[in-house]
Amino acid sequence: MAKRIFIAVLFFVLGVNSASARCADCKGKGIWAWPEETHVAPNAIFKLEGYAVSEEIIENLNEYYPVYLQADSHRVDLEVMERHKGQHHLMQALLKPKELLKPGKKYFLKIDDLDEFQAGQLHRKNDSTHQEEAIYWIVKDSVDNKPPVLIAEPKLMERISNHLSCGPETFAVFDLPVEDSSAVLAICELSDTNFTESHTFIFPIEADGQVHVGHGMCFGGIRYKIGHAYKIRFRLIDASGNKEDEFTDWIVFESPFTGY
Repeated sequence: MAKRIFIAVLFFVLGVNSASARCADCKGKGIWAWPEETHVAPNAIFKLEGYAVSEEIIENLNEYYPVYLQADSHRVDLEVMERHKGQHHLMQALLKPKELLKPGKKYFLKIDDLDEFQAGQLHRKNDSTHQEEAIYWIVKDSVDNKPPVLIAEPKLMERISNHLSCGPETFAVFDLPVEDSSAVLAICELSDTNFTESHTFIFPIEADGQVHVGHGMCFGGIRYKIGHAYKIRFRLIDASGNKEDEFTDWIVFESPFTGY
């Protein structure tokens, strides 16, 4: 009997430790920069997102934390175009340079007045070397003034709700096939069908034309309520700040969230 109790306790402790190890990925910080491509047009725009304790940095850009691009001695200040607070530990800001970037120059992202802990977040992984490096972009020769074109009506592809160690990941996946010479974002306006609650957040359109609207285990822009029906519409903006003139029509769909 004592042996069985010991084995049960051992499995419980191992399970808790394993879950805790997985949940450790959800603790702390993170800053992510878009576009992920390293080559941009002279009229490029940028998106920064902050997770957990890093949300405060994004929320206070240019108030407590000046943000700019630096290429040798050429500094270009970035102004906040719009800012959105996600519903699951994520804050984002769209940023626009106050002047055109110089072709051929390599600009590094800079945020002043960060402490050592915060400054350590301004890196991203190089896909070729798999090493962390400073965030930078190299400027192409030509300005891009052509807006993105939606080549088919958006449609709901699937609803995803997975139960993971630190909580669920929940997404509604939409197909938004787009024609553009650069990366494209979808400005998503979501409301319940009675328009009593609404929320705006910006998601990237992936290479296959899909947009995952929701949140992962640790963070994300949109949280759904179980049993609710929603409406969503989209407006496109590309990496050079070119926007579609209007939002798409509303799409009605059921909540993907199935509960904890």
